[in-house]
This record gives sequence, structure tokens and C-alpha cells, in this order.
Amino acid sequence: MTARGATNLRRPDEAGTPRQFEDGSATPALVLAESSTELSQWVMSRRSHHPQVASFIAPFNRGAGTVESVSAAVLAGLGKRPDLYSLKRPAEPLASAWMLNGAATDVLVFDAQRIAGWLVPDVAAWLCNLGVRPWFIYCWADNGFDSGEHRSTRRVLRETADAQAARWGVEVLDESALRAAFKDSPKRKQQPPKPPKRPSGLPLLPRVDGVVFRSACRDLLPAEQAQLVDARFVATVRHLRERCRIERRRGGNGRVRLAEMLRRVLADTSDTEEFVLTARAAQVAMLNEGWLLRINAIQMVASADTRPRPGVATAAGVWDRFDAYRDPDLGVAAGLYEAGVALEDFPVLTLGDVEDDGHVVRVKGLEVRPECARYVRVLVSFRQLCGAVGSDSLFSTHRADSIRPLHAYTLLHKPLDELEAHTSDKSFGRRPPAADEWLKRHGIVLEALGNLKTATDARTSRRTRTKS
Repeated sequence: MTARGATNLRRPDEAGTPRQFEDGSATPALVLAESSTELSQWVMSRRSHHPQVASFIAPFNRGAGTVESVSAAVLAGLGKRPDLYSLKRPAEPLASAWMLNGAATDVLVFDAQRIAGWLVPDVAAWLCNLGVRPWFIYCWADNGFDSGEHRSTRRVLRETADAQAARWGVEVLDESALRAAFKDSPKRKQQPPKPPKRPSGLPLLPRVDGVVFRSACRDLLPAEQAQLVDARFVATVRHLRERCRIERRRGGNGRVRLAEMLRRVLADTSDTEEFVLTARAAQVAMLNEGWLLRINAIQMVASADTRPRPGVATAAGVWDRFDAYRDPDLGVAAGLYEAGVALEDFPVLTLGDVEDDGHVVRVKGLEVRPECARYVRVLVSFRQLCGAVGSDSLFSTHRADSIRPLHAYTLLHKPLDELEAHTSDKSFGRRPPAADEWLKRHGIVLEALGNLKTATDARTSRRTRTKS
């Protein structure tokens, strides 16, 4: 399946062929305005008011520039930081992949007269065929005096804009129309700073066993907080009991399935208190289903406080930080590793391993978190725009169509060094830990009640041996 706009990319053997507008493409816009510092600042601030807008000032000398250089400027307008780790890929297909997946619907080009006249139609066709509307803002400078040279510059820009508008069948707009199209979003009243709250909204909970958890909360917490905690606890117990029954009906190794289910539920908790409540609720739910959770409270709280996990990353907005990178590979690596794909398997993943029904993205049958699904879609679009097919590798570099496990490790942990984006624990190594190992590192051990030996059993066994 070829991504939309793939035929719009410039290929080496077509370097001299002008791009054509495709049927159903967007319509470019032309604006003629007086240049000023205030206007340039207003244009560059549009993305903060309209997240679907990318803005950049044409950084080219008149008569120079390429679509590749414009693409690099578009990536910067999309918020991609050039100082962060990059795979040195061509900017044009990379920018196309981001915009095909909703990164922008409009691109504002300030000082468009600095782009070569022969290049403007190419840029317009490239963006419009991707479903993005370009706004070419031609600016003339008012130097405070009315000279013949000044009038000539304004006249030349007007003639250039009129000629281009006639080819595209559009009107030349003025500054007021531009400002009306991208108005400032309403300013929110600044509220006084509030003390930071836990993302889960839970108070500090007692560190007691699950079977006495509700009574301890009623005795130790204020009535309103105790009522909130009790309702959350009961709902969590019911949810986990239902999950246990579902896993039991699936057959196979029930202990492995329950451990993996419990790991998933605990990994999605947003803070330590939610982790404690969920673990204690799991004790009660598992006990009803014939399983025992042994919990080391000190180790559990310490690990919940210090070890990274997806729920904490989501609550802290860590997944959004990957948007600062030009390449989507770093967000994809974090999402796939969290889903259970080993770093050693990254080099052998292919485009055919990705399943996307428009709502859920799966790789090798493993569901990717919604926060990471868009990075997977961007990477797939990029590879397709570069001519890759289903049997080709999902990951690539600027030199090769595949990567090594060491490179995959860099993709996973580079954001930790640059953005402090904690999504995985470095101590886990290249392969995600098994559910039992993950639980054990959090002080939790799952055992079947039928396999347990109580103190009474031990005393009875000793008496039997003595009599014999």
C-alpha cells in the first residue's frame, strides 16, 4: 500500500520535471503585506495558538534554494529541534510523513519572495498534494520614505503575486485576511499556583495488607478521602477479578497469563499511591481466585517511586517529548519495547509486521500504546514514501535499510540523556523482563494457594516423620 503523496516526491531521475497538482489537493494562498518585526513574530507564534499550523521564515537567498531546504525549514516549523539526536535522513520524505499523519494542515511561509520564483510552484505542489495548504506571504519593506526604488520593489512583488495567483486561480490576500484566518486563541485567566497533586488524585495510603486495607483507610483517613479510596478499591477488585476469569478461560499456563496481566495493570499506574492501591486490590482479587500475592511493602514502594513505567511516563507527558525529534524512530522504539518487543528483534521487524485498523496499532500482534501509535504511523509513511514495501525493514538509517541491536539500544535510551524522557529501566537490558521478573523487582511474588505450605503443615510433617 503506497502512502498518499508518495508520487509527489522528487526522484533523482526526475530532477528537472515540475511537480503537478493532484486531483483533490489543497489550494495555495498568496498574501501581500508590509514587512515588520511585529508581523514576523506574529507569524512565527501561530503554532502556539493553532497546533495544526507550521511557520517559518524563508532562509534562502533570492534565486537559490531547493524543496529539500524548504522541507528542513518545515520540520523546524513543526517543532522538530535540529540540535537533538538525528538519523541524518533527507528532510523531504520525513516532513511529508509527519504532515501525512496530521502534524499540520497549514504552512505559513514568511518572506516568500526570498524563495526562487521557479521553486515556489514546486513547493506549492508538494504541500498541496499532501493535503496541506501553503500560505506564501510576500513582504515589502517600508523604510519611512517614498523612493522610486521602494515603489519598484512593491510593484514587482505585486506583479509577481498577481501572476502566480492567475496561474493558481486564487486571489491575492492582504494582511487583515491573514490575521483573520489565524486569530489568537482566547487567553486563559492565570490561576494562582496550586500545590502539586498526585496524578491519580489519591491521598497518602496506609502501607497495610490487602485484606485489612479498607478498614485501615476508614480508620486512618478523613471521611471524604476514605470514601473515595474505598470506592476506587472496590472497583479495582471487581475489575481484576473479571480479568482473572478471562485469563483463566483462555487456558494455557494460567500463572504466566495472570502475571502478565498483573504486570500490565501495575505498569499503567500513574503514581506510587495508585500502584499501592492496585497491588492491594490485586491481593484481594487473586485470593478469591485461588492465588496469593506475597508483597514486600518496602521494596514495592521504593520500586514504584524510582523505577520508570509507562503510566508514570504518560502522566508526566513524556511521550509528547518525542515529538521534538525529527525522526519518529525514538518514539517507536520506546513504544515497541514497552509493548514487549526485544531490542534484538528490532532489526528484523518489517513493514508487514505493522497492523493498523485506524484505531489500534499492533506490531507482531502486540498492541502499541495510543501515545506511541502516531510515531509508528509516521515511520511507516516515511518508509513507504522512500519506496519500501511490506517485506522491507521497519527501521533504517541514512546509509542502510536496516539497523543493529546496538543502534536500537541507542534509539531507546537517547531521549533519557537529552530530554530525561524515562520510559524504560536501563537495568532491564536489551530484552524486556518477563512478567515474573518485573513483579519480583517490585517486591511482588505470585503463588498458587494449592502449592503453599503453612506453618501447621510443617509441624504436622515433622510429627509424622518423628513417629515413623
